[in-house]
Amino acid sequence: MLKGKEFGEAIKSAIDMKLQRNLAPSKAEIARHFNMKPPSLSDWVKKGSVAKDKLPELWRYFSDVVGPAHWGMTEDEWPAGLPADQSPSADQKKEIYRVRNGKAQKFVHEDEELLIKGYRAAPPDAKKFWLDQARHYVGIAEAFQKRNDKQ
Repeated sequence: MLKGKEFGEAIKSAIDMKLQRNLAPSKAEIARHFNMKPPSLSDWVKKGSVAKDKLPELWRYFSDVVGPAHWGMTEDEWPAGLPADQSPSADQKKEIYRVRNGKAQKFVHEDEELLIKGYRAAPPDAKKFWLDQARHYVGIAEAFQKRNDKQ
């Protein structure tokens, strides 16, 4: 596995790829995903140092844009549980980020987080179920917003 500045560069390039492919709306949103503030994400890049308990989620989060080789690992060493052939597709990730950035986020943030976590943890054959749940959730939130706008 990469270490130090090389690991920081790997994090930076994974972030850039995620943003370029519109799989994350901003660096701030990526930082929020890891329950930290943007300066801490910058420290990850600058120092190439990440808490050990955050590493599995880091690998999972970026598994849609990079694989084990990007982090200096072989397929056998890959702990993320998402081999390249089972990673969520770019279309699936875009849909879940559409949900995340939709109006639903303003209303029931905890429920939204549960949907996102369920989607990420689901095996590939269950991804459609979680996308359908997310679409339903956004529909309810939009209806709620329209009702509030009328009042």
